[in-house]
Amino acid sequence: MVFFANLGVNLHICLCGDLQVASAQTLDFLDIDKKSSFPDWKLGSAGKSFPDGHEYGFHPEMVFFANLGVNLHVCLCGELQVASAQTLDFLDIGQTGTRRGAVGLSGEAVKKNPHFRIGNRIMLDKIFPDGNEYKIATYFEGNMLEVLHRVNFFMPARLDPKRLTLRRHGRTLWSKEPLLVGGSFKRHPSGNALSSTNQLPIRESCMGLRKGQHIELEIVKAAFGGRGIGHFEGRVVFVPHAVPGDLVQARITKKKQNWAEARFEGLLRPSPDRIVPPCPYSGYCGGCQWQHLKYERQLLYKRSFVAENLAHIGGLSNVAIHEVLPSPARFGYRNKMEFSFSDRPWLLPHQMGRGVDLPPFALGLHVPGTFFKIIDLDACLLQGEEGNTILSAVKGFARQSDLPPYGLKSHLGFWRFLTVRRSDASGQWLVNLVTAQSRPDTMRTLAATLMERTGAVATIVNNIHSGKASVAIGSREDLVSGEGFLEDRIGSFRFCISANSFFQTNTAAAEILYRTAARYAGLTGKETVLDLYSGTGTIPIFLSGEAARVTGIEINPSAIEDARRNCEMNRVQNCRFLCGDAREVLKTIGEVPDVLIVDPPRAGLHQDVLQQILDLKPERLVYVSCNPSTLARDLALLGPGYETLEVQPVDMFPHTYHVESVARLARRRRFSPAASPPFPDSV
Repeated sequence: MVFFANLGVNLHICLCGDLQVASAQTLDFLDIDKKSSFPDWKLGSAGKSFPDGHEYGFHPEMVFFANLGVNLHVCLCGELQVASAQTLDFLDIGQTGTRRGAVGLSGEAVKKNPHFRIGNRIMLDKIFPDGNEYKIATYFEGNMLEVLHRVNFFMPARLDPKRLTLRRHGRTLWSKEPLLVGGSFKRHPSGNALSSTNQLPIRESCMGLRKGQHIELEIVKAAFGGRGIGHFEGRVVFVPHAVPGDLVQARITKKKQNWAEARFEGLLRPSPDRIVPPCPYSGYCGGCQWQHLKYERQLLYKRSFVAENLAHIGGLSNVAIHEVLPSPARFGYRNKMEFSFSDRPWLLPHQMGRGVDLPPFALGLHVPGTFFKIIDLDACLLQGEEGNTILSAVKGFARQSDLPPYGLKSHLGFWRFLTVRRSDASGQWLVNLVTAQSRPDTMRTLAATLMERTGAVATIVNNIHSGKASVAIGSREDLVSGEGFLEDRIGSFRFCISANSFFQTNTAAAEILYRTAARYAGLTGKETVLDLYSGTGTIPIFLSGEAARVTGIEINPSAIEDARRNCEMNRVQNCRFLCGDAREVLKTIGEVPDVLIVDPPRAGLHQDVLQQILDLKPERLVYVSCNPSTLARDLALLGPGYETLEVQPVDMFPHTYHVESVARLARRRRFSPAASPPFPDSV
């Protein structure tokens, strides 16, 4: 007979024949007294006890062990108790039923104790730390331990020296060589602990980990979303603010069957790729996720996101994925920032417990994953210095005004959002104040204050938004000063930017993105191009000089107006724009374009649009994507008609996990061996 006890952190082995217990934690042996021939043994009787300070009794006629994830739990059947290493207390066992033939019992014990149930309501209504109740299997056939009901553990006292397989609901959980009763034991090479010549089946991959548990975790991988990935007790564990190479202390916040989420509690050993972030708000606000990670490694992980999604979701493991093209600027690269007002500032750790009441005012960015937690910012490194001057001036003016900030829960107040936009070409700024009511005098006074603080402000507008929706767009826009728009450039083309119009937020990187799309389009000046989701016309206008004709389809009427205005500004005459849903407008296209360009939102292409592309059969297709997972999905769905030749990732957002990608596709030929199934040239 043998049993295992993990009473604390390490393994303890009781060898009842030798009357000894190996204590791996104390590195010595605890004696066992044999008081009589029948069943009362006491551990630690030689003035010693187990690390938790208790002594344990057991019935010698039956022993089993349970591995609920991280630790072992021992059933001491004589006392009807279980040693719970996770909680260091005792969970009672109730016995039910009269069936004969329970596994692991000697002849007399079979008659007396045929069936045990852990966590039985009859006793103390307790359950194991994973929240489930378990029942011991009542039969043993050959070398297979069949698990009944929700049972996921059992170790009989006598097993043949063959492979033991543990199953749960017909699914194999693990299969290992069991430790045998009477097997040979020897002292560990260290001279302290006992070891067995057989392998211990001490791991069950689906149980044990519990919410609130603290664990040490080595981060081995970066996940899309900016979190680090580690492995613990058979599960993948996601930890925010951790990077590959870190050894972290983490606390489990969510547990599923095969994965878990944990909160970063402390850094035990930093990764060589970890750096000190220059921003004091890093790790708290939602603007960045990776300021603490070397930029070169950010690019490496972004490429891996694209490659893994294409391989796992799209089944495209052989596609050439180039190195990520870096952003020309790593800080101050954003030409647009949107800040939120709040009447309840979210305090950072160093602001708590100072005994100072902060005013009910905040102007800043959201805590990640929340809509009402706003961190009051003094500056943001993602925008230029003039942007931070504007932020400071607006904050000071709003605080001193008699008008309260808007409450994101109460829906009362005046100040709602501050949006700033910058032209890289001119260095001028547009300021958009979103307020709950119209107060022209207040806006004019604020405009004078801004003009006094910085001469970079070219225009100021006021959007009026009285609804409850938390969006920085008003039902109407009042011009406070200036022309109400800026002018910027991508390449040699000029673009008009208003307060609410779409424009790529990293101007320099956008030019790299568009040049990649143009190169993949392979234009010679004779081709017709169709651009789906054309927005304000940036891609059609950028390609206009290399194509015979470009048609853009866009559902937003105001974006269509901006696109036509941009064409007039650049004297582009070979671009036309159609307003409507791509699913409907594609049906009216009378000719097949030579090149199709798609730049869909994060959700990717609608299935109807995908089918219409396959039916339309343009020769070349360029897919511009901001989401690797939907890119992989859509490339796979386009697979019957198009072969993905290469993908070029572009970093538009340094210090975040986001990555843009440009994919080049070519139409499969009718008898191409790569086509599966073959794509017909005609219906």
